[in-house]
Amino acid sequence: MLKQFLITILFISSTTALAHSPLVYSSPKNGAILKNTPSKVILGFKSDVILTKIELLKIDSSKTETMLQTLFGNNKGTEIILEPELPREAAKEHMIKLPEIHFGDYHVDWRALSGDGHVMKGNLQFTISAP
Repeated sequence: MLKQFLITILFISSTTALAHSPLVYSSPKNGAILKNTPSKVILGFKSDVILTKIELLKIDSSKTETMLQTLFGNNKGTEIILEPELPREAAKEHMIKLPEIHFGDYHVDWRALSGDGHVMKGNLQFTISAP
């Protein structure tokens, strides 16, 4: 019985440790189809993180991606320049102002450092529909 209890405690503590500080919401939401152009991207995390990278690509659907491009970098879109400085303070929510963007498909890649020192990364996609 003690062995089963210890295994249960170990399992619970290990899954909690693996959670770090996941992304809990974003605006726009992943997969969103928008009628209006967003002025910002908001990333909300479970606990404070330092955002270390954010990249916005406008996806060019006419390009095809080869396996080498997949392995060594994305060549499917045009990078859109965002603010030069990322906020350096830890926060649960990060807001990134967007330049003027127009209809099309967009891909956001982000990377963050959690309070426990682990690097997390993710992405989201959204579409701005044509007027």
